[in-house]
Amino acid sequence: MSEWNSPAVAVPAGFHADFYLAVGAEHRSLLDNGSGMVASGRGAGGSCYFSPDGSGSPEEFLAAWRADTAAVGGTGLIALFSSDHDFARPACGERTADQLGPVFAFLLTWPALPGIHCGDEIGMRFVTGPPDTEGSQIWPGWNRAGSRTPMQRDDGPNAGFAAGYPLVYTRGGTHLVVINPSRDPASFPRPWAWPESAGPVH
Repeated sequence: MSEWNSPAVAVPAGFHADFYLAVGAEHRSLLDNGSGMVASGRGAGGSCYFSPDGSGSPEEFLAAWRADTAAVGGTGLIALFSSDHDFARPACGERTADQLGPVFAFLLTWPALPGIHCGDEIGMRFVTGPPDTEGSQIWPGWNRAGSRTPMQRDDGPNAGFAAGYPLVYTRGGTHLVVINPSRDPASFPRPWAWPESAGPVH
């Protein structure tokens, strides 16, 4: 996979996939709400599509996508990431973690190779105002450190991640998934939305 931000060039050149860099106009038109990193000439040029006020347009992204898919044809893939370590995370400014559902619904259903910048999946925020450390500021006002903070943890079991077996979650509010990689049986208290008649989840 290349990171040329030019699938129409990279894939015919022999790469299996190329991705739209988060700093590129195609990606910025979807997610850059102007609240993360700012540099002269690098603004989103208007409201981004995933704006809570619904004022953005997907047209800039779609124009690039149509041109690149036509050039790539069936020879490779275009990758689309939630963000990267050079650009603000989706949870940035007025866009909060609870508003990321549409972002990931798009990312995981669009006919691209999806990628998730570690931490975006749990709604980690872009941190404003960190010090410039080890060259994190590559242009004036463009400090990448806010997207490079340590993975969010707490002092709970397993640092706030999965607390032992089984791993239980829902998909789309309609499917209950129970994962138990242990050789031993495991049980879990009935989730609140699971029918009471079903009893515990085993």
